[in-house]
Amino acid sequence: MPAYLSANDCEDHALIPARAEFEAIFKEIDDIATVFGVRERGQAVVADLRRRLRAAERPEHLDADVMWYYSGTRTPAIAGGTGLPGTITRLLGARNAFADVDKQWAEGNWEEIAARDPDVIVLADLTRGGDGDSAEAKKRFLRSDPVAARLTAVRNDRFIVVPGSSVDPSIRAVTAVEQVGRGLTRLFGRKENA
Repeated sequence: MPAYLSANDCEDHALIPARAEFEAIFKEIDDIATVFGVRERGQAVVADLRRRLRAAERPEHLDADVMWYYSGTRTPAIAGGTGLPGTITRLLGARNAFADVDKQWAEGNWEEIAARDPDVIVLADLTRGGDGDSAEAKKRFLRSDPVAARLTAVRNDRFIVVPGSSVDPSIRAVTAVEQVGRGLTRLFGRKENA
């Protein structure tokens, strides 16, 4: 039986797009809607997602490095430059603190994170129950770890929490744009719509 698999989840890594972009998400929605014979409904969903992206808040003249922290405490999973968090960061006018890492997600270490000293940390709130999965567990760790507690973002309580399901390419990704945009606006100033 033929199966449809999201390109981002393909087992053949050569077929995974080099960068996670919203246009690829929109194409997948169209593909799936077409497969099920509801293309017009898919187009309406994409039109609404595009509208939400355009309307997402973003501060003017933002000068901030953002680190996306997915999971783990001993070896944190952080967003590199090619994943959806990198795309969202660029879209909102900020800088990904690990944009030079040529991966969607990478294993980080606290010494390197301290050297880059992000202004803001986006916390993926996961419900798996593992080490450093929930946003609250991440905050507790960051505030108690001797290295992490010295980070600018931690000292200034600059956290933005997003659902873990919104940081990988899917229909939920626009939610991350909206939440991070609102968070950056709250932290750094006046909103401006694109």
